[in-house]
Amino acid sequence: MKVMNALRALLTGCVLTATGVAADPLPLMTGNDYRPFSDQNLPEGGMATDIVRTAFTRMGHETDIVFRPWKRGMVEAQTGRYLATFPWAHSDEREEAFAFSNKLYSFNQYFFTRFSSGIKGVTKEDVAGSKLCLPIGYTTSTLDAWVSEGVIELIRPANLSNCFQMLASGRADLIRVNDIIGWSTVDKVF
Repeated sequence: MKVMNALRALLTGCVLTATGVAADPLPLMTGNDYRPFSDQNLPEGGMATDIVRTAFTRMGHETDIVFRPWKRGMVEAQTGRYLATFPWAHSDEREEAFAFSNKLYSFNQYFFTRFSSGIKGVTKEDVAGSKLCLPIGYTTSTLDAWVSEGVIELIRPANLSNCFQMLASGRADLIRVNDIIGWSTVDKVF
């Protein structure tokens, strides 16, 4: 809670004290392989990157947006290396460490699977014995109980593209991600 309040104060302080004063660019962090929202190979770095950069520019602030692996970026953000990091899905654990802005986007999470997997639903019984692929840095909060009970096995590769390749080769059975990012990654990988 202290970190969250300190970050809120820092954000407020930076916005208030930097107004009208020549200052260094604000250090911001995002990651790759989160298409169409964030990837350094997308135009403007992706939709979220473009929105964040534009918002700060309209407030009169120059930004220095860097792309880092998600897990490393999260650790670096927690140490104060960056003023902000984006786009992150909300979780209770992240809420303890960071102050969240209003949502940039709102969407639902879906399970992706192979047609031949035989998985017909998303109940505990439907997915029992499955291998769930979520990249390092992706939140597992709503699935933690199933993982700890051994209902599903969690696989954590470096990025979402790896998950879809593992799904295609049969080394994973499920991926949970929102449909926009999921289908964008399918288009990129296949």
